[in-house]
Amino acid sequence: MDCRALAFRQLPHQPKLFLEYLDHFEKVKSFYVHPPAMPAVTRAARKLDYPGERRAEVTSILRKQKLPFFASRTSLSGRERKRCPIWTGLRKAPSRLFPGSR
Repeated sequence: MDCRALAFRQLPHQPKLFLEYLDHFEKVKSFYVHPPAMPAVTRAARKLDYPGERRAEVTSILRKQKLPFFASRTSLSGRERKRCPIWTGLRKAPSRLFPGSR
């Protein structure tokens, strides 16, 4: 498989405001909190107030979203696998869900 990193400019249908953000930040800085540079993003991330309760709620929502798509065992911690009825069933009888697997 040939994999390449493409610049946003090379992708179709990119919003002009976003491309200006990347190329000419000074022109659009009134729309954004920080420039498109890692030090600025890191500073902004350190200022975030993200309490444990909110993290737990987001984790719960993401877990529910992953399960219908058969999240891989490696994407779920051991504790999550024990709480997950799908993985309990897979451990007991994977061949029923995936014929030909053993």
